[in-house]
Amino acid sequence: MQGLRKSWGGRKKIAPHQRTRRNMVAQTSDGHVFLIKKLGGLFAIILGCLLTAVGVTFESGGTTFLGVLFLVLGAGLLVLKIVRRNEGSSSS
Repeated sequence: MQGLRKSWGGRKKIAPHQRTRRNMVAQTSDGHVFLIKKLGGLFAIILGCLLTAVGVTFESGGTTFLGVLFLVLGAGLLVLKIVRRNEGSSSS
């Protein structure tokens, strides 16, 4: 446990260089964009599942296609969010 020191109360203190890194990760300027992509992606996936199920049940090709389209859109938004979040942490 390098960088951690034990305090009097038994809790471990975080070294200053680790505290700075955590603050930088927690305070991103694109926080609202990440939240919108995450919620939008989840909403699109849920809507896509429902539309696909309804389309398959009632044998409606258009509804099934629309459901699959929403599923792909939702998955794409989540993938873009994850890739963007991990851009800064990758070491090249």
